Amino acid sequence: MFKPFRLSPNALSKVFSVLIVTSVLLTGFGQSVEGQTESPSPADPSDVTLKTTTDTPPEADLEEPQHTPPPSDVNNTATPSSEVEKWVQRYEKLVDGIDKEPFDYKDADAFYHELNVALRDMRIHLRDSLADLTSDQPQPSRVTPGKTHSESPKETEGEEEYKDIPSLPQQADAHVDKFRIIEQLRLDLVTLYYIRIQMLKQISPGLRSLVTSTGVDGVQAFKEEIDYFLLMYHIRFRLLPQMSLRTADDMVSAPTPVILIVVKMAIVFLVFFWWRRWAVKGIPEVRSKILDIKPLQSTRQWLAKFLWYLIRVRRPLEWGIVLWVLYNIGSTSEGQPVYHFLWTKTKWIIAAWFAVAFIGAASTKGKLRLKSNTKVRIRSIWIIASWVLVAGLGLSITKDLVGKGTIYAWVWIFLELLALPMLFLLIRWWRPEIYRGLEEASQPPAYIQKILQHKQGLGSFLGAAFGAIYLIVNGFRQWVLRVVSAFEGGRYLIANLTRLEAVRVSERMSQKIEGDPISDEMRHRLYADDGGLVESVGHDCLERMIHLVEQGRKGTAAIVAEQGGGKTHLLKRLDSRFEGKMMLFECSPGGGDAFKRNFAESLGLNASDLTTEAISGRLQERQISVIGVDNLHRLSRPAFGGQRDMDQVAGLVSPVKADVFWFYGVNWAAWHYISRVRKRQLFLDDVLRIPLWTEEQIRKLIELRSAHAGIEPDFGELILPRQFESIDYDTVEDRNRFGFYRILWNASDGNPMVSLQLWADSLRIAPDGRILVSLPQLPATSELEKVDMSLLLVLRVIAQSEMANQEEIADSLRFSATEVAGALNLAITHEWVEQVNGRYHLTGKWFRSITRVLARKNLLVRKALVGG
Repeated sequence: MFKPFRLSPNALSKVFSVLIVTSVLLTGFGQSVEGQTESPSPADPSDVTLKTTTDTPPEADLEEPQHTPPPSDVNNTATPSSEVEKWVQRYEKLVDGIDKEPFDYKDADAFYHELNVALRDMRIHLRDSLADLTSDQPQPSRVTPGKTHSESPKETEGEEEYKDIPSLPQQADAHVDKFRIIEQLRLDLVTLYYIRIQMLKQISPGLRSLVTSTGVDGVQAFKEEIDYFLLMYHIRFRLLPQMSLRTADDMVSAPTPVILIVVKMAIVFLVFFWWRRWAVKGIPEVRSKILDIKPLQSTRQWLAKFLWYLIRVRRPLEWGIVLWVLYNIGSTSEGQPVYHFLWTKTKWIIAAWFAVAFIGAASTKGKLRLKSNTKVRIRSIWIIASWVLVAGLGLSITKDLVGKGTIYAWVWIFLELLALPMLFLLIRWWRPEIYRGLEEASQPPAYIQKILQHKQGLGSFLGAAFGAIYLIVNGFRQWVLRVVSAFEGGRYLIANLTRLEAVRVSERMSQKIEGDPISDEMRHRLYADDGGLVESVGHDCLERMIHLVEQGRKGTAAIVAEQGGGKTHLLKRLDSRFEGKMMLFECSPGGGDAFKRNFAESLGLNASDLTTEAISGRLQERQISVIGVDNLHRLSRPAFGGQRDMDQVAGLVSPVKADVFWFYGVNWAAWHYISRVRKRQLFLDDVLRIPLWTEEQIRKLIELRSAHAGIEPDFGELILPRQFESIDYDTVEDRNRFGFYRILWNASDGNPMVSLQLWADSLRIAPDGRILVSLPQLPATSELEKVDMSLLLVLRVIAQSEMANQEEIADSLRFSATEVAGALNLAITHEWVEQVNGRYHLTGKWFRSITRVLARKNLLVRKALVGG
């Protein structure tokens, strides 16, 4: 039985630090010689390009075949022999023919077989020459740079290049000739081997499969690659003693570059150690200060989230950065190949370390409440990271040593085989969690339901594998929705896709929160207008209104918003701005007579004395410069002759001579037809549209009204659907709170009236007195979708008029009183409408559902963003 291992962050840091040091020690020996020479490793075919005239830098991209690929060692003037040049020309001709149709793989396969024979012969020749050189090689002597040996009088300009090669015996010209032969053979062998590696991409798929398989052909190719590797490193190993001597001579003769590198590295380490000491407490303190700033805007929220992750991935990140800096410092010296080799291998360790830390942080952030699978999650992260580390290092080292040939393919096969038991072990660990997730999935497909029927036996492992794929894909989709909905525009984009279904999913996932609904008194306090104003709502509209008033002239403007969307809210804010100079009243139901009564009462006049002259005199007397009329749409009805009251009011106020600016509050549903039939008669200077409220504005409204009502909500027992989980906060309480507000915003479509209704319905009073929050519940629209068209038309008239009596509804639709009465009774039975003082209006619970159904059936015009 596999026992989970536990490592603290400090222990994790030590483990990966040991791996880094071990990687340096293991790979440093193999590259120590290369750091002293001026040519790339001959054992690395990808570091060699075919060359005929010019040198190629070691960092050249050699992954793809090139039409003119020359072999070269950097700064080595030796060129391939004439025999090898023929192979290069044949290779170039073959590559040029690839783009031409039809391409015959027979030529490429034949070329590959001939090339393998030539490589085999050249390895034998090189090995024999090396044995001959070793048998009679005199003891190496230390040569001081800049001086010549008296024993070498025959030294010529062509031999000068071999003078600085530490393994070159300079006591005898014959030995020089032998070494020249070996060096030429080595260069030729590297060139042909590079061509062989590139030819694996050009040969027929069948031959490529045979060469990279584990069969007879594959085993033969494997032996040949091993033979090449051992031969190349045998040559380099012979150079190691002389390399140490030359390194000391170079440092004595030219110490300045070495000193500069040491100084740069010392500065880097000083900064690194200072950062590590400061970051332990400094980063959490900075994050705490950001979270203390209220309100927490989205930018600061994202910054706090970034710092939370930085705290947990700091160690691998800081090590990766400092090693990268050291690599760039060292790569400017002659030891560039050493640093390049070490960096390419060490970065795999850093990447695996970072992946372990980041995935652990992400899973912890996303699952703070789930403690049962913590051990499994840690074990899974470790085993996956270990496989990735082994795969990355194995493939990278193999590619550097022998290229992407047979050994490379064998390493990949081994990694695939190694992944099978790893996957089996992961499925075994996660099988209970997978089946639990499938049971909680909403509306799973048919094959998932079949998988849930087989939870035992060997078949359950296969079912768990398919179930895991389904959960991963579904989780990725939810993550995308979460990321997109974090932005205002994204929330509008996906609102129609996730709104109702997400709420239904949450109802199935969550447990029932027991408790009694809040009292009517508490509910009324929530709805009270004096509970506070959200300053950011309609800010641009308010600035425009103030600008119109300050012009000091007579005029009119309409403020258009959805019912409950903030018209009254905005007019009250304008009233507070022009306190004493503004008169605000509501247009009550009852037509023009009700308007005159309310207007006269506001002016301190009798309705019978309300004339144009009296109005002008009283306004001038009280120095009124602004008049706000809320709910002006109540004067209009969607019927023939339904604008009579509005015409009467316009005839009364238009002749008023006082310099007063009038603002009319109109519902969007009514504005659609009012603007068609009476916009010109209203003589409007401007039409100001209030957008639907943002999630942050809805949250602020709920907090203000709850504080006014003395409600301290408890979000601790709330369980959210995954697509609405907010992982940007540390505590479960905060995560639930902001996730709930997102659900509320989606469910209400940014309507504050509907949001308050849903908020009040979501509160439950527990036996211990706590006020618990449950998920908001919007009613399903299935029954509403099936009703007769006559009932939908009745609901449309009520939505457009905000409130209407039975006679007004019948007059608007030209229906009989019996037909209207029957439709209203059915609507009241389903709680779609309610009657107050003889007038019917949509209930807050059903307002959003009804407007959506009417909009889908093209009976009501509704924009996702009014004024957008």
